[in-house]
Amino acid sequence: MQNNAAVLPGAVRRGCTVYAYAYGQERTTSTRWSQVKTHLSLRAQLDGYFASAATRGRKKSPVSSGVNVWKKKEKKKERRKQKENADFRRLIYFYARSLITANLFITRDITIAARVFSFFYFYYFSFFFFI
Repeated sequence: MQNNAAVLPGAVRRGCTVYAYAYGQERTTSTRWSQVKTHLSLRAQLDGYFASAATRGRKKSPVSSGVNVWKKKEKKKERRKQKENADFRRLIYFYARSLITANLFITRDITIAARVFSFFYFYYFSFFFFI
């Protein structure tokens, strides 16, 4: 089987059929013509594919590419900053929550300790008072 797809611009392999879009019509190297459906969706897919393929190998001007690189770096920095802020907020929230919980326990312990201390303090001084 002769492979015409290599000669034609931009061949797309779909299953066992190679479609090539040239001069406004679809062509195939396969003998199974029933597989070739020339409807709008296929044409649109191929149009999109070759439109992107046409610009794929081209070099961009150094100015625009430099700007794009700078923009990408800026976006990356921004995303990293947002992520760090989110992590920081999460950390603060976690610590605040744990502090509140700890505070509740500490205040409970302090009140218990104060009651015990006051009880013994009162009895200690009252004992000396009566002697």
